[in-house]
Amino acid sequence: MTETCDADAPHLIIDVQTTPATTLDSALTATIQQQLAERHLLPQEHLLDSGYVTADQLVTSQTTHQVDLIGPAPADTSWQARQPDGLDVTAFAIDWAAGVAVCPGGKRSVHHHDERVRMGSAQWVHVFAFAEADC
Repeated sequence: MTETCDADAPHLIIDVQTTPATTLDSALTATIQQQLAERHLLPQEHLLDSGYVTADQLVTSQTTHQVDLIGPAPADTSWQARQPDGLDVTAFAIDWAAGVAVCPGGKRSVHHHDERVRMGSAQWVHVFAFAEADC
């Protein structure tokens, strides 16, 4: 369900999607935005719960519709995040414009590229490499 939430206007339900229970919420984000765009109802900021937010959608929502997705990012379930001494993605500061990541030790990455990988479905991942002497 999508509803307006402007402070100075009534709250109106403007979109409803129904799916089988096995469908991931995040599979609908692009569809919802496309339908809102077709009806000229896209907001500047789209407030979502974590089920509808993925890293890819944070980028494509902005590039496709100029809409900022606002919502908690999904939890990092990588093996690194599960290790007591592991470093997950939240440990790094990323400057997307410069294509550089900075590790917790303050060292800057020396290389960055995007790579298409298969993790359930094909998706893009961002790869940052650090100098061996720094890590």
